[in-house]
Amino acid sequence: MYLIKDRKWAIEGKDIRNMCFSNFFPSTFGTTEPLHPNSTAQEWENLQAISVGVGVTYMMNLSQKSVESCSQKYEIFKAIRTWEDARAANAFPASVKKILCDVNRQFHLEEIDKNTWKLYEMKPNGNVFLLTLKRAKGY
Repeated sequence: MYLIKDRKWAIEGKDIRNMCFSNFFPSTFGTTEPLHPNSTAQEWENLQAISVGVGVTYMMNLSQKSVESCSQKYEIFKAIRTWEDARAANAFPASVKKILCDVNRQFHLEEIDKNTWKLYEMKPNGNVFLLTLKRAKGY
């Protein structure tokens, strides 16, 4: 399981430390922690960024109680949808995926239309525009 707040492995981490810097790349992060009342869209964008970067999926641990207790539930689900739409459009070239793997950086993805997204890096003093991503031909 990948810990969203800590941005590192939990169970598997006992054996492989932090997968972002090791040679072990599973096809999934496993089941996530449930949503909490204080879960943020940025935490989930961080998870989306690294999962796109390393090319894995994850399973959301959801219950009606955990979802309804989360004040940012709509922002979180919108962020996940934006990232997954861009992933399905093959909009992330290898050079961008490499950047997204950096656990010391935080990203935000904004949908412009169904074929275009803007990628930003989140900095303490404001968002920094990185690049525009486009739907890959044939997707």
